[in-house]
Amino acid sequence: MTFNMNQAWNEAIRTLKANRELLVILAGLFFFVPMLALGILVPETLTGPAMTGGEPSMQVMTDYYNRNAIWLFAVQIIQTLGMLSILALFLRRRATVQEAIITGMKAVLPLLIASFFIALTFGLLGGLVVGLAAAISAGLGWVLALFVILLLFFVVARLVPLMPLLVDERRFNPFAALVDSWRLTAGRGWRILAFLLLIFVAVTVIALLVGGVVSLVTALIGSPATANFIAAALNALFTTLFTCLILAVVMAIYRQLNAPASAAGVPRTHSDVD
Repeated sequence: MTFNMNQAWNEAIRTLKANRELLVILAGLFFFVPMLALGILVPETLTGPAMTGGEPSMQVMTDYYNRNAIWLFAVQIIQTLGMLSILALFLRRRATVQEAIITGMKAVLPLLIASFFIALTFGLLGGLVVGLAAAISAGLGWVLALFVILLLFFVVARLVPLMPLLVDERRFNPFAALVDSWRLTAGRGWRILAFLLLIFVAVTVIALLVGGVVSLVTALIGSPATANFIAAALNALFTTLFTCLILAVVMAIYRQLNAPASAAGVPRTHSDVD
């Protein structure tokens, strides 16, 4: 079956409209409030690390994450739980909010393990390949670096069903979920990647426009505290809206890819169900 972008987009929008009341509550709890608190308590996270003098950029980034690691990690865990819980509500229609959150809590650790495995694999293999190429030729190193980045995007597209599989099929074995995700997207990876890139480009343009307006508004405000609060609130709101959109798109992609298996009555093992 060929992946249909229009069908996925339309289903994503229908899902957002049908669940807007619950989304306001859950997205506000898991995305808006943590991002707003982060922006207020750690204003540096709104602008990122500031470059100073001749200090190496890597050192600047290291210092930035050392200062803010606890806050960034806490917000990331909360948002991960929120994403899994919202997907559980989207996909398990008879689930209550409490059941969805419990399912999300069970899926957090498997998702973190799978994500760490992917990052470690790409970090080691990609770094090795690019490093060896750069030792031969700087130009070859840049070419292979771009290739590794493109390959990473492709792998991400192939693993889009990972989170839905964790909460819908309850495949809490992270490696089994990775294999099943790769199987579901076989032959459709490039179309899924193109679909996600189109959404990313559109959202990026909107983000730049919104960012320009926010910068103009905050520059006209005399009080730094008030300006920071407005910037944090708008950043949290935009992040919340974008995350909800992406979750609906991920859900729609998964449903479309999983439809043939569901129609064929493919059985699930006992370990998959619980």
